[in-house]
Amino acid sequence: MGNEKFTWVINNFSSLQSKSFLSDKFVIGGCKWYLVAYPNGKHKNNYLSLYLVVATFKTLPCGWSRHIKCCLTVENQLSDNLSQQREETQCWLHRKRFYQGYPEMISLRKLNAKEGGFVVNNEVKIIVEVDVLQVIGKLDVSEGSQEVTQPLKMMRLNDDGAASSHLQTMDVNGFQVLPSQ
Repeated sequence: MGNEKFTWVINNFSSLQSKSFLSDKFVIGGCKWYLVAYPNGKHKNNYLSLYLVVATFKTLPCGWSRHIKCCLTVENQLSDNLSQQREETQCWLHRKRFYQGYPEMISLRKLNAKEGGFVVNNEVKIIVEVDVLQVIGKLDVSEGSQEVTQPLKMMRLNDDGAASSHLQTMDVNGFQVLPSQ
């Protein structure tokens, strides 16, 4: 996909006892994210479930949304790219749908196969690639800063990946409207 990547290594995978695990937060495309893994499945016990989550979904202003293209990969550490377990999609994330993922990312039988290559030295490697296509609302992290956020505006990424604002909005009684309105 040619996008920014984040690699999450889950250590001691076979001895995990919790129902779910969260990765560290990471920034891609000016937005903060984290991954959630359910090592025994979220709904079905025979699958690893994996989700990409907007880390700041609770604090973003009303009307925010993000158009993304993402790819989640459970890496086969012993083989070539053809044997990776990959899922790719393009979607809009917003207040009511702030995550994207797969409840059946990989079967536990395939994941835990002795010579399968997905669990090596009791570690599982997960790679997420995210291409932020459009942001409506604010970025979590502005360019050149670690924590500063930009004012609410619509952002579209140019072909070269640079953000260009083409539509400014303003807050009127909690609603985002164009200044001309």
